[in-house]
Amino acid sequence: MLTGLLAGIEPRLAIGGALGVVFAFTALNNLTLGLALFTFLGFVVVVPNFAGQTLSIIKLAALPLLLSWLALVTREGSEERTFAAVHPAVTGAMLLFIGWAALSFAWAEDGSAVLGAVFRYGLAVILVFVVFTAVQKERDVTLIVGALVLGAVCAGVYGLLNPPQAQFGQIQRVSGTLGNPNELASALVLGIGLSGGLAAMSKTALVRGLAIAAAGVCLLALLLTGSRGGLIALGAMLVASVILARGRRLALTMVTLTVLLAGIGWLVMAAPRENVRSRSMLSLVSNSSPM
Repeated sequence: MLTGLLAGIEPRLAIGGALGVVFAFTALNNLTLGLALFTFLGFVVVVPNFAGQTLSIIKLAALPLLLSWLALVTREGSEERTFAAVHPAVTGAMLLFIGWAALSFAWAEDGSAVLGAVFRYGLAVILVFVVFTAVQKERDVTLIVGALVLGAVCAGVYGLLNPPQAQFGQIQRVSGTLGNPNELASALVLGIGLSGGLAAMSKTALVRGLAIAAAGVCLLALLLTGSRGGLIALGAMLVASVILARGRRLALTMVTLTVLLAGIGWLVMAAPRENVRSRSMLSLVSNSSPM
C-alpha cells in the first residue's frame, strides 16, 4: 500500500522503496549476499541526501546488514568468527578513536560537523566487523569482487551515456554516478585491477570474456575522466602487478605496456588538443575584452 501511494506521488521513490525492501530481505537472509548488494549500491545509488550530509540512502542501507550480522553472531551455538574476538587490540583502538572523536564535541566550534564525522567513523567500523564475518570463503571473496567490478562498470557506463556539459573554457570530463571525475577514476582503477584478477582466475571462457570486457569499459571511462591521478594510480597498479605476480609475467608486462602506451597516447593526442582549444578561446575572450 505504501509503495502504491509513493508511486502515485513520485514513481522514482516507489522504485527505490521496492528495491530497498528487496535489499533488506536479502541482507537479513544472507549476510554475504547482502554485503555484495550493498557494495554494488555504493557505486550506483544516486539519491540526494534527505537529512543533510549525515544521513543518506546508502548509509541507511547499512542497517539491515548490521541487524543480519548481530543475528548471526549472537545466535545460540554460533561458530562465526568476529573481528573483536580475533583482533581485540585493533578493535579497542578503533573504539577509542571514535570515543575521542565524540569527545571533541565538547570544544568544537561546529558540533554538527563532529556528529557527522562520528557517524561516518562509526559506520566504517561497523562495516569492518560485518565484512570480516561475511567474507570467510573463497566464493565470498569472488562474490564481493564481482559486485565491485559490476558497480565500477555501471558507474563508468552511466558516465559514458550521460556526459556532463562542459563549461566555457573547460574540457568535458566524465564523472559517472559518483559526480566527481577523480572519484570515478579511483573506482575505475579498482574495477580494472579486479577485472584482471577475475579473468586470470576464471575457469570458463564466458566469465573470462566478461571480465576482459569490463576492464575495457573501465579503461575507456578512465581515459575520459581526464584524471591524471587516476592514470598514475593505474600505472602504479600495473607495475605492482608485474612485480608481485607469481606467473604470467610476460602477459602482464605486455598488458601493462599496452595500457600505458594507450594512456600516454591519449594524453598526447586528445587531452592537449582540448586544452589548447580552451586556452585559445580564453585568450580570444581576454583580448576582445575592453579591460
